Amino acid sequence: MTAPIPRQDEQYAYFTVGTEVNAFDPDEVTARLGLTPTKSWRAGEVNPVTGRECKFDRWSLYSRLAATAFLEEHLRDVLDQIEVRAEAVEAVSREFGASIALVAYYVAGFPGLHIDSDIVARLARFDLSVDCDFYDLSPARGLNQEDTEIVGRSLRAAVSGPYFPDWEFATLFGSTRSDVEAVLLQWPRVDLDDPAVEAAVVGSLNHLLGYPHGMMERVEREVATKAEIARVLRALRPMDEERDGR
Repeated sequence: MTAPIPRQDEQYAYFTVGTEVNAFDPDEVTARLGLTPTKSWRAGEVNPVTGRECKFDRWSLYSRLAATAFLEEHLRDVLDQIEVRAEAVEAVSREFGASIALVAYYVAGFPGLHIDSDIVARLARFDLSVDCDFYDLSPARGLNQEDTEIVGRSLRAAVSGPYFPDWEFATLFGSTRSDVEAVLLQWPRVDLDDPAVEAAVVGSLNHLLGYPHGMMERVEREVATKAEIARVLRALRPMDEERDGR
């Protein structure tokens, strides 16, 4: 199932323990911090969202606020939670590595981000880096709500439909079916500037139109009309040309 398409800005923040090089037991972190994680997993477990194997151990505590709250408010809430166990958090952070993540999906364009000096001081106490993952889903990216839904259906058709045989899939897309499925599972919360995402999105649209699968009537029933798919491709291609300097 694809992620639901945001119809308004969504934002959240979380404190996370773990790096790609430090192995640890999340249950031990829970015991030492005296805090219950929002999410945690061990390396080797299967991520229920992506269906892929987790590559490293992770322990995360999320903001308790609604996704419509401002990022600065989310950040304050996370700090409020970890400061209750400040000394333990400092020790765990030094031993296993930790950071703060700020995540936002902007439907109406990036509004900017301001962080007050008192929050900066609170972050400095824990010596935490801040990882910002901001996704622009606004029409300025070339995709409106209808276009976004068409791309989602196109990706699903490419992954699950009968249009592209396994023996030719990698040649057509330059990636495996599972790679395109990974984009589908995250759509529309993806970075269209990522070459792998671009290949999956543009490839799905382009090949549904141009590949001789002989099932265009089915495509128009399940995905969109030829004209609609072509319109979405035209919306995406100006971004490709801008990146390539054409």
